[in-house]
Amino acid sequence: MPTGARFTGERHTSIDGRTGVEVVRFTSADAIHHTLYFTKPSVTADGERFVFVSDRDGGWNLFAASLDADEIVQLTEGGDLNPFSAVNSPDGTRVYFTAGNQVRSVRLDTLRVSVLADFGDASLGGCSLDASGAQIVTVVRRGGSSELATVRTDGMGYSVFYEPPREVGYVQFCPADSGCVLYSSGIDQRMWTATTRGIKDRPLYLHDTSQWITHESWLGQSDTVIFTRWGYGLLAIDRNGGTARTITRQNAWHASSRRDGGMIVADTVLPDVGLLLIDPTDGRTTVLCHPEATSQGTRWGYDTPEAGTVTAETYGPQWTHPHPAFSPDGRWVSFTSDRTGSAQVYLARVPDSVG
Repeated sequence: MPTGARFTGERHTSIDGRTGVEVVRFTSADAIHHTLYFTKPSVTADGERFVFVSDRDGGWNLFAASLDADEIVQLTEGGDLNPFSAVNSPDGTRVYFTAGNQVRSVRLDTLRVSVLADFGDASLGGCSLDASGAQIVTVVRRGGSSELATVRTDGMGYSVFYEPPREVGYVQFCPADSGCVLYSSGIDQRMWTATTRGIKDRPLYLHDTSQWITHESWLGQSDTVIFTRWGYGLLAIDRNGGTARTITRQNAWHASSRRDGGMIVADTVLPDVGLLLIDPTDGRTTVLCHPEATSQGTRWGYDTPEAGTVTAETYGPQWTHPHPAFSPDGRWVSFTSDRTGSAQVYLARVPDSVG
């Protein structure tokens, strides 16, 4: 299907039977749909569109659903999207993403796609924007090595600023300092920080392989990192290091915060008690709703990391995980669920009574 294709009649609104929260499902087609990665809002900054990923036309592409009308618009075509790579621009006018070996953008008004950088024979990871929206950081993989690169969003060039001597997973700009990035690596030492000048590469929160550290994100616009110590709880640590503090001993899974840092949302498994709203100051939790996703992965039923061969089934497929994230205004939480038999995308309305 081409860019600009429109779909209607898929929206459905319901009430969570246990919490009374309004839940809107935006997709119904028999295909895989999922939100953007949990570290990035799927709702645009103007609150008008819900951007998501789908393979409904045979390959991965971006789509946008209107929050005010029962309509979905296809944003990209070609099916070569890296499915968890996209990020909405701070002004709500564009979506940045990687596809194959390129960093691209699509305008939401004209649907014009631009190539911002081409990395030749490499493959690329996800996109993270700095606070100004002027730069994207991504991981470039080639020849068995990982490189960290910044790409200008105006299309005026890119820079490979560091090649860590280790595998790199996800990379994120610090929202309080665009000269600092946080990136993930292997189970033996998960979190690392580096500067965009390629110096001061160091581990954040030292641990051994008896601790399973995963799913790091930034707390609001601060320089505090929140992360999961799987099987134990949700922790926080300053990007400069120091002692980590426990936010809650509830087994939060993928945790991300509201833009102001005043509230965290997390999905749960082992056991699944629904999406939790968590106060980062005292750890109090409130159940928002129940996605009832299958949350697949052979290892999530254990509280220790995989010691043997890791396959695609070990921790996924990712589209069976809720991956919740706040909208920029904090009024909604997006999530994915395959409870209907196909993965669909949803928004849950955050009650006014919640902080």
